[in-house]
Amino acid sequence: MKVMAIDPGTYRTGYAIFKVTPGASSLLECGKVFVRGKDLPDRLLHIHKGIERVIRRLRPNHVVIERPFIGKSARDGLTLNAGRAVCMLAAAASKVRVYEYAPAQVKKTVTGNGQASKEYVQRMVRIQLGLRETPEPDIADAMALALCHINRL
Repeated sequence: MKVMAIDPGTYRTGYAIFKVTPGASSLLECGKVFVRGKDLPDRLLHIHKGIERVIRRLRPNHVVIERPFIGKSARDGLTLNAGRAVCMLAAAASKVRVYEYAPAQVKKTVTGNGQASKEYVQRMVRIQLGLRETPEPDIADAMALALCHINRL
């Protein structure tokens, strides 16, 4: 089985894909979909097309996305949720089942602390996956989402 986790953002969208076999999982690929355009509709279109390409190429069985949350501003939260929605649409159009986890649940699974900082999540992802370098925040968040889902399978 393949699990694709997506950290949607309206400027950068991180993703990670793991191959999961009984008793083991391995990172197949990770990266970012870079978003072009000044207007939100253009950026959303780039996110959708980029995620759709990755799904078509690697054919995951599950897609994992963080549950919505409203951070510092409602407007930013709504914009972020639009990015989430186009990622979910790409998965649904490809007939891939979508799973969601709350940010605190992901952090608790990966670090043991539901209020962990982004930097701590990055370090713990690097350690757990035996990576040489600490992944960028968008990619580390996607990896953490995947690890949370794999842990719950």
